[in-house]
Amino acid sequence: MEYKELISSFAERYGIENVSLENGEATLVVDYTAVTIREAKNVRAIIVSAMIGGPVSDAKGRLASYMLQANHLFAGANAMTICQKEDTDEYLVVRAIPRALADVETLAKTIEELADAVVEWRGNLTSFMDVDGEAEQKEDEEKLLNPLFGGFYIQV
Repeated sequence: MEYKELISSFAERYGIENVSLENGEATLVVDYTAVTIREAKNVRAIIVSAMIGGPVSDAKGRLASYMLQANHLFAGANAMTICQKEDTDEYLVVRAIPRALADVETLAKTIEELADAVVEWRGNLTSFMDVDGEAEQKEDEEKLLNPLFGGFYIQV
């Protein structure tokens, strides 16, 4: 299924109107988590991602170690990758759906599992934060609840 067709079919199935694919990305909110869906032609996959939170200053080394351990054989990430964006230092949870397996049901299941993983990892991230980090996390959460214009929303 082509990417645009997948997004249109998903939106139709879940009653989402006015789906915007600005810059090839679709954004929706699931359980108070902004989820981004985009096509990665270079790896022939649909990428589903969501931000966990921002950098943690004092405990960054311990957190990085903890996240890398979770990535090992996807043991602590429900078959997802936990990573840090190079340009913003934000932490993300990401899953790639191979194009050959991309259908509406797989996308819906992936989005639901990703939202659950974000909730779990935000809790993990909070345990590494200092007082200043908590204020930054609250600000990040407010941004996630108010995504940029052009996104579409679904609450599950």
